[in-house]
Amino acid sequence: MKTFLTSIFWMLFLPLIVNGQINNEELVNYSNSFKSFDLRDKNLKGSTFINQELLPAKVSKTNKVYSMRYNAYDDAMEVEENGKLFYLKNQFNSAITFETLNKVYQLFSYTENNLKKSGYFVVLNSGDKITLLLKERIKFYDEVKPRTGYDKYQPPKLKREKDQFYFSYNNNMAIELPTKKKGFSSIFKNNQKAVESYISKNKLNIKKDKDIIQLFEYYNSLN
Repeated sequence: MKTFLTSIFWMLFLPLIVNGQINNEELVNYSNSFKSFDLRDKNLKGSTFINQELLPAKVSKTNKVYSMRYNAYDDAMEVEENGKLFYLKNQFNSAITFETLNKVYQLFSYTENNLKKSGYFVVLNSGDKITLLLKERIKFYDEVKPRTGYDKYQPPKLKREKDQFYFSYNNNMAIELPTKKKGFSSIFKNNQKAVESYISKNKLNIKKDKDIIQLFEYYNSLN
């Protein structure tokens, strides 16, 4: 089952468009249509998508609004054109805005398990100094067959994993946000002491989402 699911996702990386005005025809890879999971397997639970439905989304550098959704399992943006699903071509320095979700995605490079990758991140706070990002993930778990008469069959499933914070110094490279206090404050470089003081004064918890966002907003407001 796992091998089958992996094989149908045969397109992982697409050409990059970096500079200049983007032509609408250059944004979509019409040569390769989207291939979904084999839904004939009635045991499969879950979804590849963060939001199941296609929603209007605008790609910066263009004036066209597309019907899109984020495939978190394959880490790709899907776009509907003429009733068919395609992948959006990966492009750095371009934001994808879902206004109905109040959500902005952007492509970044990052390292995971010592492997260099590129993928989409949610932009939570962006400033001249640093950008706070969130990585959404959906993972496939193969079926688990019972070994004894007391075990229960567990069907194959797609499960939403815990979101992970990243940051970027605005150079298309996303770095995983440290979870320990000392490592966390060190990313703010010359303003490290000011950040530590702000955390203490406002009793912020670097493990709480809203406090992390507040802290990045403060840091980006510093001269």
